[in-house]
Amino acid sequence: MPSPNHICCLVEREWKYAVYYDAYTGKDPQYEMYHRPTDPLERRNLAHPAVEPPAELKATLAEERLHRRLTRVMEQLGTTPEDVVWPRVSGSTELVRTNEPDPVIDPVRYTTD
Repeated sequence: MPSPNHICCLVEREWKYAVYYDAYTGKDPQYEMYHRPTDPLERRNLAHPAVEPPAELKATLAEERLHRRLTRVMEQLGTTPEDVVWPRVSGSTELVRTNEPDPVIDPVRYTTD
């Protein structure tokens, strides 16, 4: 089964945060977050549930702040995709959906009916 196929990303001096989402089928979003000064090669995804970030990074607070900022920036720039499923908070499967119906997608071929 394919993974989410769209990405929105925010890069700051210390952090890189990305949300991978599926604009059509509503698959659970996936997240990436890296502390750039200590992980410049992006090998330790601090947003992954199995990764325990060092306490001194305060990664949980950073992740929540970055997700809110990414959402706000997209709204301000008008780049929030229309008719998509978007996570309400980082790491959550609680999604925000617009009132428009989602197209039916063949997940194998990514085509609409």
